[in-house]
Amino acid sequence: MPSRHAILGASSAHRWLACPPSARLCEQFPDTETPYAKEGTIAHSYCEAKLSRLTGLTLTEEQQRLVENGGDDEEMAECTDAYVDFVTEEWNAAKAETPDAKLLIEQELDFADYVPEGFGTSDAVIVSDTVLEVIDFKYGKGVPVEGKGNPQLRLYALGAYLALGSLYDFETVKTVVFQPRLNNISGEDLSVEELLTWAEEYVKPRAQLAFKGKGDYCVGDHCRFCKAGGTCRARVEDAFAVIEMSDSAPATIDDDEIPAILDKLDNAEKWIAAIRKYAEEKAIVERKKWPGYKLVEGRTMRKIVNQIEALRALEENGFSSEDVTNIKLKGLSDLEKILGKEKFAEVLGPYVIKPQGAPVLVKETDRRPEYNPVEQAFKEEMK
Repeated sequence: MPSRHAILGASSAHRWLACPPSARLCEQFPDTETPYAKEGTIAHSYCEAKLSRLTGLTLTEEQQRLVENGGDDEEMAECTDAYVDFVTEEWNAAKAETPDAKLLIEQELDFADYVPEGFGTSDAVIVSDTVLEVIDFKYGKGVPVEGKGNPQLRLYALGAYLALGSLYDFETVKTVVFQPRLNNISGEDLSVEELLTWAEEYVKPRAQLAFKGKGDYCVGDHCRFCKAGGTCRARVEDAFAVIEMSDSAPATIDDDEIPAILDKLDNAEKWIAAIRKYAEEKAIVERKKWPGYKLVEGRTMRKIVNQIEALRALEENGFSSEDVTNIKLKGLSDLEKILGKEKFAEVLGPYVIKPQGAPVLVKETDRRPEYNPVEQAFKEEMK
């Protein structure tokens, strides 16, 4: 997998497009790889190896090992297989329309005509005479990635158009996010003209600002993975903006003030977590001494390190296994892996329920349907 780094890469476009000066600000901070990012990198390597074998490409020794061993992680093996199946289906559909339709794997794409020094690596690109399709594999399961309007995929599509547009006559661009652990397949279809208009009118001017480190700082969901997120002053000011009331303000807030506060809560809570993490990492890694604070050993729980030997010791001292052990079923996810989805549904389906979730207040942009207490009461009566 390519490892070259771009200041204005496609994978970070959601951030630098929304907050242009963050691109240069982040250069002050070291690159760190979280366990989740490392896991994602491994999963992408599996995807690349499996697709390369499928298309007849010569595999590296590492890719050959991945393909032959299949991986130690069963979930990862299933998810990467599902991705390969999806890409294959899309490619076959393209070849039905255009026999010489091409599948490009881990393709580095340049879009520097619109973004200074801009490039990125797309997981899969399928190009035919009618459609240019960009598919991006996401292994994370914490946050659903929305495919519609996704700037990362659009920039991949832009780079693919610049590289292949003179060879094929496609007029439609299709972008797809494939996120198997959340059963999320989402994306959009747009015309080449729409893509180029977006690139010229929206991306190009903001990219110029970002490359120069200019523009206004903007707080939003894109702050989640920003390296400067913990210490960004704009984020601090945004988090505290709603509680800066004048001395003449009423002792209590009115209901009509609540929505503005709720709008700030998500970013404020994320900033609180980010600044806490930043301070702890500085103290642990760099031995930074924060005035008024100190590092202490965190609380832990007692645990038995060798349960087999512990059980043997108990039995030798007159305690039966029935007295000192509990028997319980494994979790539903583990049982589904053991039985397989069809057998799981057949055998355990009658005994598995999914309770109704309690109402939760979220933004209107949330994809879940709005809670209806009357409808829910009717459902309860029908049971």
